[in-house]
Amino acid sequence: MKMPENDTITAIITPIGEGGIAVIRLSGPDSISIACAVFRGKVDLREEKSHTVHFGRITGADGAVIDEVLVTIFRSPHSYTTEDVVEISCHGSVFIARKILDLLVGSGARLAGPGEFTRRAFLNGRIDLSQAEAVADLIRADSAPSHNLALAQLRGSLSVKVSQMRTKVLDICSMIELELDFSEEGLEFVGREKLINDLETLRDEISQLIESYEHGKIQREGLRIVLAGSPNVGKSSILNSLIQEDRAIVSEISGTTRDTIEESVVIDGTRFNIIDTAGLRETHDALEVEGIKRTREQINHADIILLIIDSMVGTHIREDIDLVGSYLGDRSHKEIIIIFNKSDLVQENQTLEMGKKYSAYRTVLTSTKTPSGMNELKKLIGMISLRGKGRPDGESIMISNMRQRNTLQNAANSLDFAIQGVKNGVSADLLSVDLRGALSYFSEVVGVDISEEVLNNIFLRFCIGK
Repeated sequence: MKMPENDTITAIITPIGEGGIAVIRLSGPDSISIACAVFRGKVDLREEKSHTVHFGRITGADGAVIDEVLVTIFRSPHSYTTEDVVEISCHGSVFIARKILDLLVGSGARLAGPGEFTRRAFLNGRIDLSQAEAVADLIRADSAPSHNLALAQLRGSLSVKVSQMRTKVLDICSMIELELDFSEEGLEFVGREKLINDLETLRDEISQLIESYEHGKIQREGLRIVLAGSPNVGKSSILNSLIQEDRAIVSEISGTTRDTIEESVVIDGTRFNIIDTAGLRETHDALEVEGIKRTREQINHADIILLIIDSMVGTHIREDIDLVGSYLGDRSHKEIIIIFNKSDLVQENQTLEMGKKYSAYRTVLTSTKTPSGMNELKKLIGMISLRGKGRPDGESIMISNMRQRNTLQNAANSLDFAIQGVKNGVSADLLSVDLRGALSYFSEVVGVDISEEVLNNIFLRFCIGK
């Protein structure tokens, strides 16, 4: 649904709940006049300069005081949305904030939709689409890597890179289409060998961005670690040890965990989403069957699988490995670590002998009663998270969401067709079609040419008030 773009919108922009202050924002042509309708102070807000703060009271239609507030004015175009913006800071009562919001709506404002302030910033040219997406990522950032990645994109690092590539394609396309005007003369304004070289160089640049997605996704969302194994091998105990909290119930009764339990922890600056799962075994219990089904799904989507083995038993290891392997999708991106748990209850040489049999896998001896094994496990997990072919360095530009990746892949495909076309000697008009296709996809990344449907899909993921 297309939203009006020239009215005045309002929303509470601080999290709902009791706090020290709450902030209500207005944005649009009537922001200041609507604020004046409910604000009582020593100044007339309509006469005040941009970026000034004013003390006063918000009053209802009957003149009753709702709260003492500070009102901040941002005049167009020097605001987040480039429109006139007013922000009202009141005490953090949910009742007070909603009461003020109701008064603003009653005075002519409309409730803002999800991400509508940022959407207006994009539509008004203050930021491009990749920067708008970075705003949402910055809000959700819960680790240093995710914060740094979102901040870099908000500052325009990806926008600059994509715009540079778009300009290169535009220049090539212009020369090719110029040839069409002189088709009868058979003139070539760009040599075909140089054209192939330029397009392949550009294709390599896109490939580097596309390949950065996996690492960017890790920085943005974290790695998924799934704890798998037979019942009662200590999966829940290891979860509790990793997050240093008694999150999962630990019991000697088999099948205690019947649903997945997910918690997050930051290890060496990287976020890990750790999922405890139901024990892998044959069962006729309806609840356990559903739990094991969910275990399969989690293993299939995991980045790292911690296969927990009871060192006291030490049997069925190969069966467990094969079972986990059968659940995996693309195995090339999966890392299986075999954990011999409860190692304090057996002689060390026994677990070492078991580990030698499975030297193809990384193995760790753990006991939740001693810290050494758990510390080794954390170091190993941290090392795996930093590993990877072509891992970007600190200065590299990365993409971090699937929309950007898919759009750049489409641009790369168009360039592939163009390169193959040049090699096959196709006409300039056919080359122009493929080059214009690449141009369109580059434009879509930064939002130069984007459909209303795609815009709605992006901004619906934002929170209200941003």
